[in-house]
Amino acid sequence: MPTIVSILFVNPDGEILVHHRDNDPRILFPDQWSIIGGHVEDGETPEQALIREVREEIGHDLTQFEHLATFYDADHTRHFYVAPLDKPVSALVLGEGQGLRFIDPRRALDELDVCLTGRRYIEAYLCHLAYLEYLKHRANDER
Repeated sequence: MPTIVSILFVNPDGEILVHHRDNDPRILFPDQWSIIGGHVEDGETPEQALIREVREEIGHDLTQFEHLATFYDADHTRHFYVAPLDKPVSALVLGEGQGLRFIDPRRALDELDVCLTGRRYIEAYLCHLAYLEYLKHRANDER
């Protein structure tokens, strides 16, 4: 079963980095928006693949990241990570795709043609944020 890694970068303003995929009919989700990621190669751990994919796709040396979720599809295992990124898009080197931009995650879902898997990751991230907010309020209520 092929393994895929994906990462959602978040800037200090809470915006996420989205990636405009190439308009190539030979790839999945051509000309749609997604997040950074790719396939795990033979002999790689998911974390090694993640570091490699980030370097290849945006020229960033990934050092800090957290595993957020694993999804099991009919034919893929997908590891989803989140990481801070305190760099402007202009400081990144686009290695694949048509472009990059930071955008509020809710706006991304409403305004961009986000591919199916990208939408899943952004929605999972928003649910995670809601859960963290719930825990924060619960802790405050118990005081």
